[in-house]
Amino acid sequence: MSTASPSARQSRQPSQQQSRQQSRQQSRLQSQAQGGADSDNPEDDKPETICERLEGLLEMFPPAVIDCICSAKENTLNGVRCAYSCARTAIWIMFSSSIILISPVIFEVERVQMEEMQKSQHKQLLLGPNSAISAGVPPSILPLKN
Repeated sequence: MSTASPSARQSRQPSQQQSRQQSRQQSRLQSQAQGGADSDNPEDDKPETICERLEGLLEMFPPAVIDCICSAKENTLNGVRCAYSCARTAIWIMFSSSIILISPVIFEVERVQMEEMQKSQHKQLLLGPNSAISAGVPPSILPLKN
């Protein structure tokens, strides 16, 4: 059994920590000499992502500026959403109203045209095939019979 005093144990612990730190430093120096990840060579560094760069920029500005920018962004998004919603509603009202108001007129015009066409067909049946000459149609348009 070891009967070391507590003060002797405490004196050994710092020396063990120092030896660990020295071994870490030596391993870092060796990795730097071999071109490891801890080297100061800019070619070996990983490139920053856009998110990391933006986070770095955020650290530059005071919180009041960041809050102002965030509120402006939110207000802009809300304005765009509101404008989109209003435009969508207005377009729906315009098209549905135009269909309701214009479609009866279109149907009535179609009906009148059909009635006129039926009257002209009925008249042509009653008067016969030569009725076009008597109706005042120039003879140059009519087909010639041999």
